[in-house]
Amino acid sequence: MLIIDWKGGGIANTLDKLPHFMGAITNLDGAGTARALASIKAELDKRQREFARYGVNSINDYMSLYKQRHESKPDINYPTKPLPHLILVSDEFAELKANVPEFLDELTSVARIGRSLGVHLILATQKPSGVVNDQIEANSRSKIALKMASVQDSNELLKTPDAAHITNPGRGYLRGGENEVYDLFQSGYAGVPYDPEAEIEAKVDERIFSINALGQYELMYDPTEEVVQGKDTSDLPSQLDAVITEITHIFEGASYTRPDQPWLPNLAENIPTPQANLGSKPTLSVPLGLLDIPSDQAQVNYDFDLLKQGNTVIFASSGYGKSTLLQTLSLNLAKANTPEQVHLNLLDFGNNGLLPLKDLPHVADIVTLEETEKGQKMLAGIVATLASRKRAFKTAGVASLEQYESKTQLSLPIIVNLLDNYDGLSLEDSHKQQIDNSLLQVLREGPSMGVYLVLTASRLGAIRANMMSAIPTKLILYLNDAGEVTTIMGRASVQQEAKAGRGQVMLDVPRAIQFYLPVAGETSTALLENLEQKVLSLNHNWTGPRPAKIPMVPEELTGEVFETFIPVKEANTLYLGLDKISAEITQLNFKK
Repeated sequence: MLIIDWKGGGIANTLDKLPHFMGAITNLDGAGTARALASIKAELDKRQREFARYGVNSINDYMSLYKQRHESKPDINYPTKPLPHLILVSDEFAELKANVPEFLDELTSVARIGRSLGVHLILATQKPSGVVNDQIEANSRSKIALKMASVQDSNELLKTPDAAHITNPGRGYLRGGENEVYDLFQSGYAGVPYDPEAEIEAKVDERIFSINALGQYELMYDPTEEVVQGKDTSDLPSQLDAVITEITHIFEGASYTRPDQPWLPNLAENIPTPQANLGSKPTLSVPLGLLDIPSDQAQVNYDFDLLKQGNTVIFASSGYGKSTLLQTLSLNLAKANTPEQVHLNLLDFGNNGLLPLKDLPHVADIVTLEETEKGQKMLAGIVATLASRKRAFKTAGVASLEQYESKTQLSLPIIVNLLDNYDGLSLEDSHKQQIDNSLLQVLREGPSMGVYLVLTASRLGAIRANMMSAIPTKLILYLNDAGEVTTIMGRASVQQEAKAGRGQVMLDVPRAIQFYLPVAGETSTALLENLEQKVLSLNHNWTGPRPAKIPMVPEELTGEVFETFIPVKEANTLYLGLDKISAEITQLNFKK
Protein backbone atom coordinates (compact mmCIF):
# COMPACT_ATOMS: atom_id res chain seq x y z
CA MET A 1 0.00 0.00 0.00
CA LEU A 2 1.25 3.46 -0.95
CA ILE A 3 -0.50 6.48 0.52
CA ILE A 4 -0.57 9.65 -1.59
CA ASP A 5 -1.80 12.22 0.90
CA TRP A 6 -2.03 15.82 -0.30
CA LYS A 7 -3.27 17.06 3.07
CA GLY A 8 -0.01 16.83 4.97
CA GLY A 9 0.23 13.10 5.71
CA GLY A 10 -2.58 12.56 8.23
CA ILE A 11 -3.72 9.24 6.75
CA ALA A 12 -0.19 7.93 6.33
CA ASN A 13 0.60 8.68 9.97
CA THR A 14 -2.23 6.41 11.12
CA LEU A 15 -1.33 3.48 8.85
CA ASP A 16 2.48 3.50 8.77
CA LYS A 17 2.77 0.67 11.35
CA LEU A 18 0.98 -1.80 9.09
CA PRO A 19 3.30 -4.44 7.56
CA HIS A 20 1.45 -3.77 4.30
CA PHE A 21 2.48 -0.10 4.37
CA MET A 22 5.13 0.63 1.72
CA GLY A 23 5.48 4.39 2.01
CA ALA A 24 3.78 7.74 1.67
CA ILE A 25 3.93 10.80 -0.55
CA THR A 26 2.66 14.08 0.86
CA ASN A 27 2.55 17.68 -0.24
CA LEU A 28 5.46 18.22 2.17
CA ASP A 29 7.74 15.80 0.34
CA GLY A 30 9.13 18.00 -2.44
CA ALA A 31 11.61 15.81 -4.29
CA GLY A 32 9.90 12.68 -2.92
CA THR A 33 7.11 13.07 -5.46
CA ALA A 34 9.47 12.61 -8.40
CA ARG A 35 10.99 9.58 -6.65
CA ALA A 36 7.58 7.99 -6.24
CA LEU A 37 6.70 8.64 -9.88
CA ALA A 38 9.85 6.87 -11.03
CA SER A 39 9.28 4.05 -8.54
CA ILE A 40 5.69 3.44 -9.66
CA LYS A 41 6.77 3.29 -13.29
CA ALA A 42 9.63 0.94 -12.37
CA GLU A 43 7.22 -1.34 -10.50
CA LEU A 44 4.87 -1.55 -13.49
CA ASP A 45 7.82 -2.33 -15.79
CA LYS A 46 9.16 -4.93 -13.37
CA ARG A 47 5.82 -6.73 -13.15
CA GLN A 48 5.46 -6.78 -16.93
CA ARG A 49 8.94 -8.34 -17.22
CA GLU A 50 8.15 -10.95 -14.58
CA PHE A 51 4.86 -11.87 -16.27
CA ALA A 52 6.63 -12.24 -19.62
CA ARG A 53 9.37 -14.34 -18.03
CA TYR A 54 6.91 -16.86 -16.60
CA GLY A 55 4.39 -16.70 -19.44
CA VAL A 56 1.44 -15.37 -17.44
CA ASN A 57 -1.01 -12.56 -18.11
CA SER A 58 -2.32 -11.67 -14.68
CA ILE A 59 -1.35 -11.37 -11.05
CA ASN A 60 -3.55 -14.35 -10.17
CA ASP A 61 -1.75 -16.64 -12.64
CA TYR A 62 1.62 -15.47 -11.34
CA MET A 63 0.70 -16.11 -7.71
CA SER A 64 -0.68 -19.55 -8.62
CA LEU A 65 2.72 -20.46 -10.06
CA TYR A 66 4.45 -19.04 -6.99
CA LYS A 67 2.28 -21.10 -4.63
CA GLN A 68 2.89 -24.26 -6.67
CA ARG A 69 6.65 -23.83 -6.39
CA HIS A 70 6.38 -22.87 -2.74
CA GLU A 71 4.37 -25.99 -1.98
CA SER A 72 5.94 -28.75 -4.04
CA LYS A 73 7.89 -27.72 -7.14
CA PRO A 74 11.33 -26.19 -6.51
CA ASP A 75 11.91 -25.37 -10.16
CA ILE A 76 13.51 -22.39 -11.93
CA ASN A 77 10.41 -22.16 -14.12
CA TYR A 78 8.41 -21.07 -11.10
CA PRO A 79 8.67 -17.67 -9.40
CA THR A 80 10.68 -17.52 -6.18
CA LYS A 81 9.17 -14.30 -4.83
CA PRO A 82 5.56 -13.26 -4.34
CA LEU A 83 4.08 -10.26 -6.11
CA PRO A 84 1.46 -8.79 -3.78
CA HIS A 85 -1.42 -6.67 -4.95
CA LEU A 86 -0.25 -3.07 -4.75
CA ILE A 87 -2.82 -0.45 -3.81
CA LEU A 88 -2.20 3.25 -4.43
CA VAL A 89 -4.43 5.35 -2.19
CA SER A 90 -4.68 9.03 -3.10
CA ASP A 91 -6.43 11.36 -0.67
CA GLU A 92 -7.53 14.74 -2.03
CA PHE A 93 -6.83 13.76 -5.61
CA ALA A 94 -7.88 17.18 -6.90
CA GLU A 95 -5.03 18.87 -5.00
CA LEU A 96 -2.57 16.30 -6.34
CA LYS A 97 -3.71 16.92 -9.90
CA ALA A 98 -3.48 20.69 -9.51
CA ASN A 99 -0.02 20.71 -7.94
CA VAL A 100 1.69 17.76 -9.65
CA PRO A 101 -0.09 17.27 -12.99
CA GLU A 102 2.58 14.84 -14.22
CA PHE A 103 1.50 12.45 -11.48
CA LEU A 104 -1.88 12.16 -13.19
CA ASP A 105 -0.22 10.67 -16.28
CA GLU A 106 1.34 7.88 -14.22
CA LEU A 107 -1.89 7.19 -12.35
CA THR A 108 -3.71 7.08 -15.68
CA SER A 109 -1.23 4.42 -16.80
CA VAL A 110 -1.90 2.49 -13.59
CA ALA A 111 -5.65 2.69 -14.21
CA ARG A 112 -5.22 1.47 -17.79
CA ILE A 113 -2.84 -1.47 -17.32
CA GLY A 114 -2.56 -1.90 -13.57
CA ARG A 115 -5.46 -4.24 -12.85
CA SER A 116 -3.98 -7.32 -14.52
CA LEU A 117 -0.58 -6.46 -12.99
CA GLY A 118 -2.09 -6.34 -9.52
CA VAL A 119 -1.73 -2.57 -9.13
CA HIS A 120 -4.92 -0.77 -8.12
CA LEU A 121 -6.08 2.78 -7.44
CA ILE A 122 -8.27 4.22 -4.70
CA LEU A 123 -8.83 7.92 -5.38
CA ALA A 124 -10.61 10.24 -2.96
CA THR A 125 -11.72 13.80 -3.64
CA GLN A 126 -14.35 16.18 -2.34
CA LYS A 127 -15.46 17.30 -5.78
CA PRO A 128 -15.10 14.85 -8.70
CA SER A 129 -16.18 17.22 -11.49
CA GLY A 130 -13.28 17.96 -13.84
CA VAL A 131 -10.82 15.97 -11.72
CA VAL A 132 -11.13 12.35 -12.87
CA ASN A 133 -10.19 12.02 -16.54
CA ASP A 134 -11.92 9.75 -19.04
CA GLN A 135 -9.32 6.96 -18.90
CA ILE A 136 -9.42 6.69 -15.12
CA GLU A 137 -13.23 6.86 -15.24
CA ALA A 138 -13.41 4.10 -17.86
CA ASN A 139 -11.11 1.83 -15.89
CA SER A 140 -12.71 2.36 -12.48
CA ARG A 141 -15.52 -0.12 -11.91
CA SER A 142 -16.50 0.97 -8.43
CA LYS A 143 -17.53 4.36 -7.09
CA ILE A 144 -18.27 5.21 -3.48
CA ALA A 145 -20.08 8.41 -2.58
CA LEU A 146 -20.52 9.68 0.96
CA LYS A 147 -22.32 12.97 1.56
CA MET A 148 -21.91 15.09 -1.60
CA ALA A 149 -22.09 18.88 -1.62
CA SER A 150 -24.49 19.11 -4.56
CA VAL A 151 -26.80 17.12 -6.78
CA GLN A 152 -24.42 17.80 -9.68
CA ASP A 153 -21.52 16.14 -7.83
CA SER A 154 -23.69 13.15 -6.95
CA ASN A 155 -24.83 12.79 -10.56
CA GLU A 156 -21.21 13.01 -11.71
CA LEU A 157 -20.20 10.02 -9.61
CA LEU A 158 -23.32 7.89 -9.14
CA LYS A 159 -25.48 9.02 -12.08
CA THR A 160 -28.15 9.72 -9.43
CA PRO A 161 -28.72 12.63 -7.00
CA ASP A 162 -28.94 10.34 -3.96
CA ALA A 163 -25.61 11.19 -2.31
CA ALA A 164 -26.57 14.87 -2.10
CA HIS A 165 -29.41 13.97 0.28
CA ILE A 166 -27.38 11.96 2.79
CA THR A 167 -27.55 13.37 6.33
CA ASN A 168 -25.76 10.78 8.49
CA PRO A 169 -21.95 10.81 8.85
CA GLY A 170 -20.41 7.72 7.33
CA ARG A 171 -23.49 6.89 5.26
CA GLY A 172 -22.81 6.30 1.59
CA TYR A 173 -23.63 4.58 -1.69
CA LEU A 174 -21.62 1.95 -3.54
CA ARG A 175 -22.05 1.78 -7.30
CA GLY A 176 -20.43 -1.10 -9.18
CA GLY A 177 -20.21 -1.30 -12.96
CA GLU A 178 -23.22 0.04 -14.83
CA ASN A 179 -25.51 -0.15 -11.81
CA GLU A 180 -24.80 -3.87 -11.46
CA VAL A 181 -24.40 -3.04 -7.79
CA TYR A 182 -26.07 -0.09 -6.13
CA ASP A 183 -26.13 -0.31 -2.34
CA LEU A 184 -26.68 2.05 0.54
CA PHE A 185 -24.27 1.34 3.40
CA GLN A 186 -23.10 2.67 6.74
CA SER A 187 -19.32 2.74 7.22
CA GLY A 188 -17.82 1.98 10.60
CA TYR A 189 -15.85 4.39 12.76
CA ALA A 190 -12.56 3.00 14.10
CA GLY A 191 -11.49 6.04 16.09
CA VAL A 192 -13.26 5.17 19.36
CA PRO A 193 -11.13 3.83 22.25
CA TYR A 194 -10.56 0.09 22.30
CA ASP A 195 -11.27 -1.44 25.71
CA PRO A 196 -10.84 -5.23 25.67
CA GLU A 197 -12.45 -5.45 29.11
CA ALA A 198 -15.63 -3.66 28.13
CA GLU A 199 -18.79 -5.72 28.08
CA ILE A 200 -20.64 -6.00 24.83
CA GLU A 201 -24.17 -4.82 25.42
CA ALA A 202 -27.01 -5.66 23.11
CA LYS A 203 -28.58 -2.41 22.03
CA VAL A 204 -32.01 -2.05 20.55
CA ASP A 205 -32.37 0.54 17.86
CA GLU A 206 -35.42 2.55 18.89
CA ARG A 207 -35.19 5.10 16.13
CA ILE A 208 -38.16 5.50 13.80
CA PHE A 209 -37.74 5.99 10.04
CA SER A 210 -40.14 6.67 7.19
CA ILE A 211 -39.61 5.35 3.68
CA ASN A 212 -40.00 7.94 0.95
CA ALA A 213 -41.08 7.49 -2.66
CA LEU A 214 -37.50 6.64 -3.68
CA GLY A 215 -37.28 3.84 -1.16
CA GLN A 216 -34.94 5.82 1.06
CA TYR A 217 -35.02 5.86 4.85
CA GLU A 218 -35.64 9.24 6.48
CA LEU A 219 -35.11 9.63 10.22
CA MET A 220 -38.30 10.70 12.04
CA TYR A 221 -37.55 10.00 15.69
CA ASP A 222 -34.32 9.50 17.66
CA PRO A 223 -34.83 9.02 21.42
CA THR A 224 -32.43 10.95 23.65
CA GLU A 225 -29.84 8.61 25.10
CA GLU A 226 -28.97 8.78 28.75
CA VAL A 227 -25.55 10.10 29.56
CA VAL A 228 -23.80 7.35 31.49
CA GLN A 229 -20.59 8.10 33.33
CA GLY A 230 -18.10 5.53 32.05
CA LYS A 231 -14.50 4.86 32.93
CA ASP A 232 -11.66 7.05 31.67
CA THR A 233 -10.60 5.84 28.22
CA SER A 234 -8.16 8.65 27.35
CA ASP A 235 -5.15 6.34 27.64
CA LEU A 236 -6.63 3.55 25.56
CA PRO A 237 -5.63 3.01 21.94
CA SER A 238 -8.20 3.53 19.25
CA GLN A 239 -9.84 0.54 17.64
CA LEU A 240 -7.80 1.28 14.50
CA ASP A 241 -4.53 1.22 16.45
CA ALA A 242 -5.54 -2.01 18.18
CA VAL A 243 -6.37 -3.69 14.86
CA ILE A 244 -3.04 -2.57 13.34
CA THR A 245 -1.16 -3.86 16.39
CA GLU A 246 -2.85 -7.25 16.11
CA ILE A 247 -2.18 -7.49 12.36
CA THR A 248 1.48 -6.66 12.97
CA HIS A 249 1.68 -9.26 15.74
CA ILE A 250 0.23 -11.95 13.47
CA PHE A 251 2.57 -11.00 10.63
CA GLU A 252 5.66 -11.13 12.83
CA GLY A 253 4.65 -14.46 14.34
CA ALA A 254 3.95 -16.15 11.01
CA SER A 255 6.31 -17.25 8.24
CA TYR A 256 5.12 -14.77 5.65
CA THR A 257 7.63 -13.81 2.96
CA ARG A 258 8.14 -10.07 2.99
CA PRO A 259 7.98 -8.91 -0.65
CA ASP A 260 10.49 -6.59 -2.27
CA GLN A 261 9.74 -2.99 -1.45
CA PRO A 262 8.64 -1.15 -4.61
CA TRP A 263 10.21 2.07 -3.37
CA LEU A 264 12.92 2.65 -0.86
CA PRO A 265 12.83 5.18 1.97
CA ASN A 266 14.27 8.61 1.31
CA LEU A 267 18.02 8.90 1.45
CA ALA A 268 19.26 9.23 5.00
CA GLU A 269 21.17 12.28 6.15
CA ASN A 270 24.62 12.31 7.78
CA ILE A 271 25.91 9.00 6.40
CA PRO A 272 29.53 8.24 7.41
CA THR A 273 31.81 7.12 4.61
CA PRO A 274 32.43 3.37 4.25
CA GLN A 275 35.89 2.03 4.98
CA ALA A 276 38.49 2.40 2.20
CA ASN A 277 41.37 -0.05 2.37
CA LEU A 278 45.01 0.88 1.86
CA GLY A 279 46.36 -0.71 -1.30
CA SER A 280 49.73 -1.28 -2.94
CA LYS A 281 48.67 0.48 -6.14
CA PRO A 282 47.16 3.96 -6.54
CA THR A 283 43.42 3.70 -6.11
CA LEU A 284 41.69 6.86 -7.21
CA SER A 285 38.25 5.24 -7.10
CA VAL A 286 36.87 5.98 -3.63
CA PRO A 287 33.37 5.95 -2.10
CA LEU A 288 31.83 9.41 -2.09
CA GLY A 289 28.09 9.02 -1.54
CA LEU A 290 24.91 6.96 -1.67
CA LEU A 291 22.97 7.16 -4.94
CA ASP A 292 19.19 7.07 -5.12
CA ILE A 293 17.98 5.33 -8.31
CA PRO A 294 14.19 4.95 -7.97
CA SER A 295 13.85 3.83 -11.60
CA ASP A 296 15.87 0.73 -10.60
CA GLN A 297 14.29 0.56 -7.13
CA ALA A 298 17.80 0.76 -5.69
CA GLN A 299 20.15 2.82 -3.53
CA VAL A 300 23.80 2.07 -4.30
CA ASN A 301 27.25 3.35 -3.43
CA TYR A 302 28.76 6.00 -5.70
CA ASP A 303 32.48 5.52 -6.28
CA PHE A 304 34.24 8.66 -7.46
CA ASP A 305 37.08 7.66 -9.82
CA LEU A 306 39.38 10.63 -10.36
CA LEU A 307 41.05 8.93 -13.34
CA LYS A 308 37.67 8.81 -15.11
CA GLN A 309 36.06 11.92 -13.66
CA GLY A 310 39.10 14.12 -14.15
CA ASN A 311 39.00 17.74 -13.04
CA THR A 312 35.92 18.34 -10.90
CA VAL A 313 33.93 21.30 -9.61
CA ILE A 314 31.54 21.16 -6.66
CA PHE A 315 28.78 23.77 -6.52
CA ALA A 316 26.86 24.50 -3.31
CA SER A 317 25.44 27.48 -1.51
CA SER A 318 26.98 28.31 1.84
CA GLY A 319 26.23 25.79 4.58
CA TYR A 320 25.28 22.82 2.42
CA GLY A 321 28.46 20.78 2.62
CA LYS A 322 30.98 21.61 -0.10
CA SER A 323 33.92 21.80 2.34
CA THR A 324 32.76 18.59 4.01
CA LEU A 325 32.66 16.89 0.61
CA LEU A 326 36.28 17.91 -0.02
CA GLN A 327 37.16 16.48 3.40
CA THR A 328 35.47 13.19 2.48
CA LEU A 329 37.24 12.97 -0.87
CA SER A 330 40.65 13.84 0.63
CA LEU A 331 40.38 11.45 3.55
CA ASN A 332 39.18 8.56 1.38
CA LEU A 333 42.02 9.14 -1.08
CA ALA A 334 44.44 9.18 1.86
CA LYS A 335 43.03 5.94 3.28
CA ALA A 336 43.18 4.19 -0.10
CA ASN A 337 46.70 5.35 -1.09
CA THR A 338 50.08 5.90 0.52
CA PRO A 339 51.78 9.33 0.53
CA GLU A 340 54.13 7.91 -2.11
CA GLN A 341 51.15 7.32 -4.39
CA VAL A 342 49.06 10.46 -3.84
CA HIS A 343 50.08 14.02 -2.94
CA LEU A 344 47.52 16.60 -1.83
CA ASN A 345 47.87 20.39 -2.18
CA LEU A 346 45.27 22.32 -0.18
CA LEU A 347 44.17 25.83 -1.16
CA ASP A 348 41.66 27.08 1.41
CA PHE A 349 39.98 30.27 0.18
CA GLY A 350 37.05 29.83 2.57
CA ASN A 351 36.63 29.48 6.32
CA ASN A 352 39.32 26.91 7.16
CA GLY A 353 37.27 23.94 5.95
CA LEU A 354 40.44 22.17 4.79
CA LEU A 355 42.45 22.96 7.92
CA PRO A 356 41.63 19.63 9.69
CA LEU A 357 43.41 17.82 6.82
CA LYS A 358 46.74 19.65 7.11
CA ASP A 359 48.45 16.89 9.12
CA LEU A 360 47.67 14.11 6.66
CA PRO A 361 51.01 12.61 5.57
CA HIS A 362 49.81 13.00 1.97
CA VAL A 363 49.46 16.80 2.29
CA ALA A 364 52.33 18.83 0.89
CA ASP A 365 51.03 22.06 2.36
CA ILE A 366 47.97 24.21 2.96
CA VAL A 367 47.54 27.80 1.77
CA THR A 368 44.92 30.38 2.73
CA LEU A 369 43.84 33.34 0.64
CA GLU A 370 45.72 35.73 2.92
CA GLU A 371 49.04 33.90 2.39
CA THR A 372 49.82 35.55 -0.93
CA GLU A 373 53.50 34.63 -1.17
CA LYS A 374 52.92 31.04 -0.05
CA GLY A 375 50.06 30.69 -2.52
CA GLN A 376 52.20 31.98 -5.37
CA LYS A 377 54.92 29.49 -4.47
CA MET A 378 52.43 26.59 -4.32
CA LEU A 379 50.98 27.39 -7.75
CA ALA A 380 54.46 27.97 -9.18
CA GLY A 381 55.50 24.59 -7.82
CA ILE A 382 52.49 22.88 -9.41
CA VAL A 383 53.21 24.53 -12.77
CA ALA A 384 56.88 23.54 -12.44
CA THR A 385 55.80 19.93 -11.84
CA LEU A 386 53.79 20.05 -15.07
CA ALA A 387 56.83 21.32 -16.95
CA SER A 388 59.09 18.67 -15.40
CA ARG A 389 56.70 15.85 -16.25
CA LYS A 390 56.20 17.19 -19.76
CA ARG A 391 59.97 17.01 -20.34
CA ALA A 392 60.14 13.51 -18.87
CA PHE A 393 57.25 12.30 -21.03
CA LYS A 394 58.87 13.79 -24.12
CA THR A 395 62.15 12.06 -23.37
CA ALA A 396 60.35 8.75 -22.87
CA GLY A 397 58.27 9.27 -26.00
CA VAL A 398 54.91 8.98 -24.24
CA ALA A 399 51.83 11.15 -23.87
CA SER A 400 50.34 10.12 -20.53
CA LEU A 401 51.26 9.06 -17.01
CA GLU A 402 50.00 5.53 -17.61
CA GLN A 403 52.22 5.16 -20.69
CA TYR A 404 55.19 6.66 -18.87
CA GLU A 405 54.96 4.29 -15.91
CA SER A 406 54.41 1.30 -18.19
CA LYS A 407 57.40 2.14 -20.40
CA THR A 408 59.91 3.30 -17.79
CA GLN A 409 58.75 1.15 -14.84
CA LEU A 410 58.99 4.33 -12.77
CA SER A 411 56.15 5.54 -10.56
CA LEU A 412 55.12 9.16 -10.18
CA PRO A 413 52.65 10.28 -7.52
CA ILE A 414 49.18 11.45 -8.45
CA ILE A 415 48.88 15.11 -7.46
CA VAL A 416 45.42 16.26 -6.37
CA ASN A 417 44.97 20.00 -5.86
CA LEU A 418 41.94 20.82 -3.72
CA LEU A 419 40.69 24.41 -3.75
CA ASP A 420 37.83 25.33 -1.43
CA ASN A 421 35.58 28.36 -2.06
CA TYR A 422 36.98 29.65 -5.33
CA ASP A 423 34.62 32.63 -5.28
CA GLY A 424 36.45 33.83 -2.16
CA LEU A 425 38.98 35.14 -4.68
CA SER A 426 37.77 38.67 -5.36
CA LEU A 427 37.70 40.15 -8.85
CA GLU A 428 39.62 43.10 -7.42
CA ASP A 429 42.43 40.88 -6.13
CA SER A 430 45.63 41.90 -7.92
CA HIS A 431 46.75 38.27 -8.09
CA LYS A 432 43.50 36.86 -9.51
CA GLN A 433 44.66 36.89 -13.13
CA GLN A 434 47.87 35.06 -12.24
CA ILE A 435 46.00 32.49 -10.12
CA ASP A 436 43.40 31.92 -12.85
CA ASN A 437 46.08 31.41 -15.49
CA SER A 438 47.94 28.88 -13.32
CA LEU A 439 44.73 26.98 -12.56
CA LEU A 440 43.74 27.00 -16.23
CA GLN A 441 47.10 25.47 -17.12
CA VAL A 442 46.56 22.74 -14.51
CA LEU A 443 43.05 22.07 -15.84
CA ARG A 444 44.20 21.78 -19.45
CA GLU A 445 47.54 20.01 -19.11
CA GLY A 446 47.31 18.24 -15.76
CA PRO A 447 45.07 15.16 -16.20
CA SER A 448 47.28 13.44 -18.77
CA MET A 449 50.23 13.95 -16.41
CA GLY A 450 48.49 12.76 -13.25
CA VAL A 451 47.78 16.26 -11.90
CA TYR A 452 44.15 17.13 -11.09
CA LEU A 453 42.14 20.04 -9.73
CA VAL A 454 39.03 19.67 -7.56
CA LEU A 455 37.49 23.00 -6.57
CA THR A 456 34.32 24.31 -4.98
CA ALA A 457 32.23 27.42 -5.61
CA SER A 458 28.89 28.74 -4.42
CA ARG A 459 27.67 29.91 -7.82
CA LEU A 460 28.15 29.08 -11.46
CA GLY A 461 29.32 32.57 -12.44
CA ALA A 462 32.31 32.41 -10.09
CA ILE A 463 34.29 30.27 -12.53
CA ARG A 464 35.45 31.55 -15.89
CA ALA A 465 33.96 29.94 -18.98
CA ASN A 466 37.33 28.79 -20.33
CA MET A 467 37.99 27.05 -17.01
CA MET A 468 34.54 25.42 -16.96
CA SER A 469 35.15 23.98 -20.42
CA ALA A 470 38.15 22.09 -19.01
CA ILE A 471 36.17 20.60 -16.09
CA PRO A 472 34.26 17.50 -17.21
CA THR A 473 32.67 16.60 -13.87
CA LYS A 474 30.20 18.77 -11.95
CA LEU A 475 28.86 17.74 -8.55
CA ILE A 476 25.99 19.78 -7.17
CA LEU A 477 24.68 20.21 -3.66
CA TYR A 478 21.87 22.63 -2.82
CA LEU A 479 22.00 25.94 -4.71
CA ASN A 480 19.84 28.93 -3.83
CA ASP A 481 19.43 29.69 -7.52
CA ALA A 482 17.55 26.68 -8.92
CA GLY A 483 18.10 28.03 -12.43
CA GLU A 484 21.82 27.31 -12.12
CA VAL A 485 21.02 23.66 -11.38
CA THR A 486 19.09 23.43 -14.64
CA THR A 487 21.94 25.15 -16.50
CA ILE A 488 24.46 22.63 -15.18
CA MET A 489 22.40 19.43 -15.14
CA GLY A 490 19.84 20.13 -17.86
CA ARG A 491 16.06 20.00 -17.79
CA ALA A 492 16.10 16.49 -16.29
CA SER A 493 17.82 17.72 -13.12
CA VAL A 494 16.64 16.26 -9.82
CA GLN A 495 14.43 18.48 -7.68
CA GLN A 496 16.62 20.02 -4.99
CA GLU A 497 16.35 19.29 -1.28
CA ALA A 498 17.70 21.89 1.14
CA LYS A 499 19.70 19.38 3.21
CA ALA A 500 23.42 19.41 3.93
CA GLY A 501 25.19 16.82 1.82
CA ARG A 502 22.19 16.19 -0.46
CA GLY A 503 22.99 16.75 -4.11
CA GLN A 504 23.02 15.26 -7.58
CA VAL A 505 25.51 13.82 -10.04
CA MET A 506 25.29 13.17 -13.75
CA LEU A 507 25.28 9.49 -14.67
CA ASP A 508 23.04 8.32 -17.52
CA VAL A 509 20.72 11.04 -16.21
CA PRO A 510 21.03 13.28 -13.15
CA ARG A 511 20.75 11.17 -9.98
CA ALA A 512 20.11 12.24 -6.40
CA ILE A 513 22.89 11.47 -3.95
CA GLN A 514 23.66 11.89 -0.27
CA PHE A 515 27.37 12.58 -0.05
CA TYR A 516 29.16 10.78 2.76
CA LEU A 517 30.63 12.43 5.82
CA PRO A 518 34.40 11.86 6.17
CA VAL A 519 33.86 10.17 9.56
CA ALA A 520 30.98 9.46 11.92
CA GLY A 521 29.78 12.21 14.24
CA GLU A 522 26.39 13.13 15.69
CA THR A 523 27.29 16.82 16.00
CA SER A 524 29.62 19.13 14.09
CA THR A 525 31.95 19.19 17.11
CA ALA A 526 32.06 15.40 17.32
CA LEU A 527 32.59 15.20 13.57
CA LEU A 528 35.58 17.57 13.75
CA GLU A 529 37.11 15.71 16.70
CA ASN A 530 36.76 12.33 14.98
CA LEU A 531 38.20 13.73 11.75
CA GLU A 532 41.22 15.17 13.56
CA GLN A 533 41.77 11.84 15.33
CA LYS A 534 41.65 9.94 12.05
CA VAL A 535 44.12 12.36 10.45
CA LEU A 536 46.50 12.03 13.41
CA SER A 537 46.21 8.24 13.23
CA LEU A 538 47.16 8.19 9.53
CA ASN A 539 49.99 10.63 10.25
CA HIS A 540 51.34 8.54 13.11
CA ASN A 541 51.16 5.25 11.20
CA TRP A 542 53.12 6.49 8.18
CA THR A 543 56.90 6.49 8.54
CA GLY A 544 57.89 6.67 4.87
CA PRO A 545 58.70 9.67 2.66
CA ARG A 546 56.28 12.58 2.46
CA PRO A 547 55.67 15.32 -0.11
CA ALA A 548 57.89 18.38 0.30
CA LYS A 549 56.52 21.42 2.10
CA ILE A 550 56.48 24.83 0.45
CA PRO A 551 59.79 26.55 1.28
CA MET A 552 58.96 29.66 3.30
CA VAL A 553 61.15 32.19 5.09
CA PRO A 554 59.82 33.03 8.57
CA GLU A 555 58.48 36.56 8.93
CA GLU A 556 60.93 37.12 11.80
CA LEU A 557 64.22 35.34 11.20
CA THR A 558 65.86 35.57 14.61
CA GLY A 559 69.26 34.07 15.26
CA GLU A 560 67.68 31.25 17.23
CA VAL A 561 65.26 30.41 14.40
CA PHE A 562 68.03 30.72 11.80
CA GLU A 563 70.11 28.15 13.68
CA THR A 564 67.40 25.53 13.08
CA PHE A 565 67.93 25.86 9.30
CA ILE A 566 71.67 25.05 9.52
CA PRO A 567 72.14 21.27 9.79
CA VAL A 568 75.93 21.29 10.26
CA LYS A 569 78.12 24.39 10.45
CA GLU A 570 81.19 24.40 8.26
CA ALA A 571 84.46 26.15 9.07
CA ASN A 572 85.37 29.37 7.29
CA THR A 573 81.75 29.92 6.31
CA LEU A 574 79.59 32.98 6.92
CA TYR A 575 75.89 32.21 7.08
CA LEU A 576 74.01 35.28 5.79
CA GLY A 577 70.36 34.27 5.78
CA LEU A 578 67.70 32.43 3.76
CA ASP A 579 66.95 32.76 0.07
CA LYS A 580 63.51 34.38 -0.27
CA ILE A 581 62.36 32.01 -3.03
CA SER A 582 63.85 28.63 -2.08
CA ALA A 583 64.22 29.26 1.68
CA GLU A 584 67.68 27.69 1.38
CA ILE A 585 70.68 29.01 3.30
CA THR A 586 72.68 31.83 1.69
CA GLN A 587 76.32 31.59 2.72
CA LEU A 588 79.86 32.71 1.90
CA ASN A 589 82.74 30.26 2.05
CA PHE A 590 86.07 32.10 2.53
CA LYS A 591 88.12 29.17 1.27
CA LYS A 592 86.60 29.38 -2.21
